[in-house]
Amino acid sequence: MGQIINNVIISLVLAPVVYYLAKKRKGNEWVWVGVTFLLSSFIGFWVSIIPIVYLFFCENKETKILRGQAEQGDTNAQYNLGVYLMSKNSYEEAQNWFDKASAQGHTDAQSKSNECRIKIEEKVAAKAAREAEAAAEKELKKQRIIETIPHYHIYEKAVFVLKQSGYEIENTVFKKGLIQSFVKRDSINYGMLFAVKPPSQFESLIENKTEVGSTGDYYIMVQVCKDTLNSRHKGKVCWPEHSLVGGFTGGHPMYRYNEEWLEVLQSVIG
Repeated sequence: MGQIINNVIISLVLAPVVYYLAKKRKGNEWVWVGVTFLLSSFIGFWVSIIPIVYLFFCENKETKILRGQAEQGDTNAQYNLGVYLMSKNSYEEAQNWFDKASAQGHTDAQSKSNECRIKIEEKVAAKAAREAEAAAEKELKKQRIIETIPHYHIYEKAVFVLKQSGYEIENTVFKKGLIQSFVKRDSINYGMLFAVKPPSQFESLIENKTEVGSTGDYYIMVQVCKDTLNSRHKGKVCWPEHSLVGGFTGGHPMYRYNEEWLEVLQSVIG
């Protein structure tokens, strides 16, 4: 009962906000207030936010009327709707209405259409610049990871040979100290190809490979391979002791067992 009372109090606090938004946007103010009151009182406060969000983002009554007039061919309405849409940064739609108004002889519409075109070009250029910057940053991060993995050239060769053998290498992830890819054919996931950064003491690589307990992606892959071999699902690992490149198949329901691709990998690693 206490929770219901709290919800009723909250709905009363929200009522003026709902009334104002409904009056400005949709009309039927008291209907919207009633709906919000019922939702808040009997379901919960968070549900009552839905009509408020809807009213806030929906088109107001004046704009809806203006849009209707513009769609019926009113030149001034088309121009004014374009001005409104420009103020909302909807330059593509605004340009469309300015062009329609200009085609019917509105004297100022063409200049506004040109303004929209410039804004659109600036927006496209800014987006392209952001994407290029993000891609450059991603590539730099990728190169830094590659530099930490001495056997990356073997990984690249394995990818090439596997592709030549009809396999697909997908979902490649570059992490700190680890590169991993799914090996697929005909959308069937057969396992994972990986290349790792060596332990801190490269000379003790073979010795460390039999031990788990340290942190780092190298030891994580050691554990993953052990789990693959010990799983109740048939699994097989190809990770020679002298190599920082390896792969596994099966060992988990998401990997279909297929040791053929491991044989291809073994031929590359040697």
